[in-house]
Amino acid sequence: MGIRISQLPSAANAGPTDVFPAVQSGATVKLTVAQILALAGVPALVGTRASPIAVTSGGVAAPTAPITLMFVVGSGGPVTTTNIGAAPAGYKLTLMGTAGVSTPQSGSTLTIAPGGNVQMDGSCVLGNASIITYFSDGTNWVEQCRNEI
Repeated sequence: MGIRISQLPSAANAGPTDVFPAVQSGATVKLTVAQILALAGVPALVGTRASPIAVTSGGVAAPTAPITLMFVVGSGGPVTTTNIGAAPAGYKLTLMGTAGVSTPQSGSTLTIAPGGNVQMDGSCVLGNASIITYFSDGTNWVEQCRNEI
């Protein structure tokens, strides 16, 4: 079992959509860098602490990689939502709050509340460095763990 990846001469400069041949169960398949990183358990990063994703009450955007760490902040002030964009079953999404990292974001907390397609044990307020992790069952996002700092 396992995957053997070959022909990586330009891997150091590869982008997430560059494709490389790999051998899985005796068959040659083509995997993108993002897929290889996901197999290795490396999360895709969306936003940064200094430049987070501004979330509105409409919800958090769907992750595009199987394992995602998304830096978030309320758009223009405190925001509450009950929705996260749909993703295939097995996807893992970790949200890290950044409110208070810089002056424009101070007070721009993001609260994720149960309802919509989010199943969790009560609301979670994501301020600076607060984290919550969800797994997708293909329809809903189910809370795995949180750290409300």
